[in-house]
Amino acid sequence: MKNGGTQNSVAVASLGAPKLPDFAITVSGVQFNPRADVWDFYDGLDWVYIDFCFLRRNVSDDFVQNIKVILVHAAQEVSPLYLVKCHKSVEKFIESLSIGTILERIDLAGVRHFWNDANVLEDYKFLFRGVIERWTKNRFTGIDEAVLEFLRRQKVTRRIVGESVLTWDPISGPLTDNEFKGYYESLIDAYAEARLKEHEFLITWLVTALGIRPRQVALLKVCDVLRKTDNGTESFSISIPRIKQRGQIPRDEMYEWPVIDEIGSLLYKHGRNQEKMFDGLVNDIDQSPLFTDEVYCDVGIPQPIFPTANKGRGEESRESKNSGANLSLHMAVSSVIDVLRNVFDSLDFSSERVGNRIVLNARRLRKTYGTRLAADNVPAPVLAAMLGHRDIRSSKPYIAATSRLQDRLDKSLAFELAPLAQAFRGEFLTEADNRSNGAVIRDLRLVPSGEQLGKCDKTGYCGYAAPVACYTCKKFRPWKDAPHELIFDFLWERRRKRSADFEKDVHMTMLHDRTILAVAQVILQCNEKADS
Repeated sequence: MKNGGTQNSVAVASLGAPKLPDFAITVSGVQFNPRADVWDFYDGLDWVYIDFCFLRRNVSDDFVQNIKVILVHAAQEVSPLYLVKCHKSVEKFIESLSIGTILERIDLAGVRHFWNDANVLEDYKFLFRGVIERWTKNRFTGIDEAVLEFLRRQKVTRRIVGESVLTWDPISGPLTDNEFKGYYESLIDAYAEARLKEHEFLITWLVTALGIRPRQVALLKVCDVLRKTDNGTESFSISIPRIKQRGQIPRDEMYEWPVIDEIGSLLYKHGRNQEKMFDGLVNDIDQSPLFTDEVYCDVGIPQPIFPTANKGRGEESRESKNSGANLSLHMAVSSVIDVLRNVFDSLDFSSERVGNRIVLNARRLRKTYGTRLAADNVPAPVLAAMLGHRDIRSSKPYIAATSRLQDRLDKSLAFELAPLAQAFRGEFLTEADNRSNGAVIRDLRLVPSGEQLGKCDKTGYCGYAAPVACYTCKKFRPWKDAPHELIFDFLWERRRKRSADFEKDVHMTMLHDRTILAVAQVILQCNEKADS
């Protein structure tokens, strides 16, 4: 009887809960032990940690076995983070039931309760439905037949793709031209004043100017920064990893995009410094990461640290730095996000739409990049290529987002928005300042009387066109009794003319909108000083 019972239990197990393999492989080729109750490994840039102990305490052994097999199959098709979320969705299902006994099977009543639970996020419901589809597709036992049919009839309320872009959401949507210019000015100033480290500025610039995602930044290697010389003239480009394709291996597909010389030169120099730092740590120095987490030794020299070590990984994980794509040496995606968050928090700029600091993240900057391209009438295929999309349909929200939502400035509104936009960043002159050195700002074309508009606190040559460029410059010191209204009227008339001449080019119309707001702010402050 003992042997017969054993054979019977094995037969039942083979029908209800298939046997797990000795090892499993993720889509990027990382091996792990699927039989362990804690999956703990580093897959490229992502730390995978799945603890089955909660399930073990609340469901049958066959149930746990089925979930593990489902996740093993999924690991060969989806990203590591998606795998973790799938497991989490099953945990959320068990938590919603609040049962005191061991769950043997998934029934319709339990799934109905889970689906109607307002405390469960819609994304978890969507992921759980995917788990159930895999469960029934493999014909595993332990689930009622009516469950999948019920789930397929349900609609998951998910956000409309591109909704924040189409509505120009002031919190999560793209930045307006004025907001973007204010942010970009603050970023450049912060780097020029050495308030940002080189890698912080470069990471932020890449996300801002190329619209790439933090994961793409983390995947970059020094070999991706390309320098070309043609007849003694240098040009730079960067090879960007394409991501977000199902089953895609990291860095398996790249697309190249040019970068301006000033940034390209800085990136190239940064790459050479990275090679020196990783000399002896990697077999191929060209495969050194472009960005990595760093610590500084006693003599102030940056040294790389491994994300795997930071997360408590053991020797086996740290040895993986010399295998495969060598991504364990790269900066973790979470670290890239932290860098961006710290940079954004350190900048001081406001939004005229919310009357406060702009809420910024990489996703908003990517949306801004896409909408600015669309506003410049970039064709859909080119726009898709610049955003790294395979399908031009992914670019439709950017094209559909009417830039005319930004083009609603009139004279009265300009004076209402000016205090909120904070476009004027200089300081007013005092009598003492009049006796100090500084270039006098005047323009006989705009102010025929020759009256001074203010002074420039900058030493040395300035390549910007005064006085228009002065009003958004931190070095500008305007006089409170100067005829700033003449500058405002000149800019407004130019804007009106551009609006007629460049009807389809919104950026040309709004070219000096931030300057208009800055002049309006100066006029308002002058009036306040005159009244006081």
